[in-house]
Amino acid sequence: MNSYSSFGTALHRLAILCYVLFALFPLFWLLKVSVTPNDLLYSEGVRMWPSRMSFEHFRFVLAHSSFPVFFRNSMIVAGATAVIVTLLASLSGYALSRFTFRGKYWLVALMLLTQMFPLVMLVAPIFKMLSPLGLTNSLTGLVVVYTAFNIPFATFLMQ
Repeated sequence: MNSYSSFGTALHRLAILCYVLFALFPLFWLLKVSVTPNDLLYSEGVRMWPSRMSFEHFRFVLAHSSFPVFFRNSMIVAGATAVIVTLLASLSGYALSRFTFRGKYWLVALMLLTQMFPLVMLVAPIFKMLSPLGLTNSLTGLVVVYTAFNIPFATFLMQ
């Protein structure tokens, strides 16, 4: 039996709706400004939707910038990192969950301890490790670094 009254349920749903609208409004405004032509951006005032739509900003970014290359590189790095981390973390998480061995607790604690260090603190050591290998300024270097940072937490989640 439901312990909430119909008024309480309606109030709860209204609060959730208000929160969702509040959270999504910046995305709506971003979309609105992106399709508003340059001449209407400041002359039209505050309106919920522009009187005239234009995709000139999108055409400009796609034609006159390196955005497609950057997007492709991001997809390659994110995809490769996700696949490698999922594969390695699922194997190590399975081993940690199924097998008992001496020091298992401390191994998990040590893995989580690595997540406490701010990444900015590790920039110089990572650069010193990747430079002799020729992995600086490369997608492979990014995949290696992102994989190394994500495996401990993913292993903890998979165990």
